[in-house]
Amino acid sequence: MFDASHIQPPPHSNRGTPPETGAWWTAGDGKQLPYRSWTPATMPATGPVGLVVTIHGIGGAASDFDTSARSLTEQGFVVYGLELRGQGNDPDHRQRGDIRGAGLWFDDLREFHHLVSDRHPRLPVIWFGESLGALIALHTGVSGGPGQPQPDALVLSVPVVGFRDSLPRWQEWLLRALARIAPTKRIDLASLDSGNGDPLPVTTDQAYFEHMISQPHYLQVFTLRLLRHIGELVVTSPEAASRWHRPVLVQYAGNDVFTPATATEAFIRAFPQDAVRARLYPESHHLLFHDLQSRQAIGDIVSFLNEVVEDQQHPVDAPPPSVLPAP
Repeated sequence: MFDASHIQPPPHSNRGTPPETGAWWTAGDGKQLPYRSWTPATMPATGPVGLVVTIHGIGGAASDFDTSARSLTEQGFVVYGLELRGQGNDPDHRQRGDIRGAGLWFDDLREFHHLVSDRHPRLPVIWFGESLGALIALHTGVSGGPGQPQPDALVLSVPVVGFRDSLPRWQEWLLRALARIAPTKRIDLASLDSGNGDPLPVTTDQAYFEHMISQPHYLQVFTLRLLRHIGELVVTSPEAASRWHRPVLVQYAGNDVFTPATATEAFIRAFPQDAVRARLYPESHHLLFHDLQSRQAIGDIVSFLNEVVEDQQHPVDAPPPSVLPAP
């Protein structure tokens, strides 16, 4: 178990500074990582109602959840944002854009769960992952052994569970081979575009897009082995879904440039149907919380989490909720 003593400033000034909050924690392998937190401006008289741990996507940061986290704190939740190692807020600049194995992400999430749940005992815990973070949340939840932490529920927003455009088989084979021969070779994802030289359309909010790519944490260059590990999470996501039996909300966008709705719907069907809820936002793009239907998407999360808390406080024998029809 971790305790609050694991939250401390870094011992070496050359490790960089934590983003925005000045908060650090120490992972099980001794690596120090920053994190963000949001708490209710007015705490409920009985204390917070639940604990949410956010996991961001590739090239992102915990601050990506700022809008949704603030909405959750208004409902009495405390929210902690994990900064993924190997991403743009990793204090070791040499490791940005790289990961030796996805198991490091899983270990970090489990250890961070221990840390923050020890600070808020007896609260329902929900893991809220976006894009790559959704895959990490799901795979961590189903891969732990006896005694490993599991959340009471998952929110999986725009999980990348398939790709709209597949590479020819020979190119896939070549990339897999290169990832094993030269695992630390780096690929610039900026070379991917919409076919006319423009960036891939991930949101209709151009101001937010420009803000996002201007942030110090924003990454576009990744090692082949990091991309290979992500690919393995994508391919094995339906099997992982079949082993998750607690409540889960899956949110997906009709105009997601990475994953077609049909792939997400097949992924949703892999879950035990008495556990899963699904919401389609047909007008939205991959950056769901910074697009046309962001309020609706955040409102659906609030409603889902309130129900999770209610079920924890007042368990009943009624069957769990079934899949919701897309609006």
